[in-house]
Amino acid sequence: VSALLLGLALASCATRANYLHPLGPRYAGDHAPAAAVEPGAPRTLRAVSYNLRYGEDVDGAIGLFARDELEEADLVVLQEVCAAGVDRIARALGHRYVYYPASLRSSGRDFGNAVLTRGRLLADEKVLLPCANPFNRQRRIAVRTRIALDGRELDVYSVNTETPFMGLE
Repeated sequence: VSALLLGLALASCATRANYLHPLGPRYAGDHAPAAAVEPGAPRTLRAVSYNLRYGEDVDGAIGLFARDELEEADLVVLQEVCAAGVDRIARALGHRYVYYPASLRSSGRDFGNAVLTRGRLLADEKVLLPCANPFNRQRRIAVRTRIALDGRELDVYSVNTETPFMGLE
């Protein structure tokens, strides 16, 4: 009985497919205000990293980013998010974004990482991480970006790794 329950639990978080091609799928959008002008002088950089835990609470994330201390973030890196969720969050923040899903979950939703910025996205790529989860075979990725912001060029990464024990959740 316990083996059956373990099997059902593992199947419920199964991965349908991994996106192993380094060029995609890729999603990008620009929700920056049309009149946005990048200031020339560097200032303190405000960066936020947030894991949406399988993209289940996009509304909660948008509410979180509306808080005074987070609403003016220059960079937002997201993990465990889907394409529609990234677009909604970027739209709420008025940011540009790039998103690469790592895999398609058994729920039918993509699962991946994104970088959002009020700056300009100059370059981006998906970096395949070397190991798969031993239980559900899910692969993880990093999203690497080059961003122009306040007269600087920055390399920004969004990475989400796991331990083998996380596959037992």
